[in-house]
Amino acid sequence: MSSVILLQKDGVGATIEPMGGWLETLTIDGTTVLFPRRTLKNAAGEPKIRGGCHVCLPNFGPDATGNLPQHGFARESRWDVIEHMPDRLILRLHTVEGTYSGLYALLNVRLTTSGMSLGLSIENQGQNVLSIAPAFHPYFVSHTKDGDIDGTSYSMDSLEEAQILNGAPRLVTLDGQQFVLRANNLPTWIIWSDRLGGYVCLEPTQSGFSFAGIPQVQGAIRLKPTETWDCSMTIEKVQTKEKIE
Repeated sequence: MSSVILLQKDGVGATIEPMGGWLETLTIDGTTVLFPRRTLKNAAGEPKIRGGCHVCLPNFGPDATGNLPQHGFARESRWDVIEHMPDRLILRLHTVEGTYSGLYALLNVRLTTSGMSLGLSIENQGQNVLSIAPAFHPYFVSHTKDGDIDGTSYSMDSLEEAQILNGAPRLVTLDGQQFVLRANNLPTWIIWSDRLGGYVCLEPTQSGFSFAGIPQVQGAIRLKPTETWDCSMTIEKVQTKEKIE
């Protein structure tokens, strides 16, 4: 029996898999916004999971010590359902072991009339300081070779080397569709695609590839016991040519 959860509000629909807290699909007014999650193979024949949107926690990108997997363990961990309404879902990261056993995290998925929001709330319930540098990792549908971000054209075939962007909101045009992306507490954006499928990733991060510089984690948050930290991302389809502020 499938554990995938369906959310629906007006013309917006989403599916979420609690294992990994993975948003697998998102459609707005009949438009497929996120490349549906699936397993693809690279040139070497290695399977790669691509699509949807997942949380990167506690780290985005590689961990230089090798103690944490690429993009952290949250996308490989179980999330428990705390609240489920027709247009809203709250998940709690299941207890983990080891250094991050005190990490408590809630993922709030909420649909709007023109898109959705993802909210991540983190608390250190342990006794030790925790280093965190979270991010969201969405795969936007992009079948054409070019896309536009904030008025700048990008070739989708030249993004295998990740590029760093700063500032928000972002006005994105892909496959003739326009979206506004906003993020709170996630100021460093990464744009990337390996083009195994028709997608491009535009990822809001807390501090980019900060764990790649360990032992000194550049820019990451040092979350003390009892401290909390929140971040969020919204995806809204542009319905008119109104000015984006």
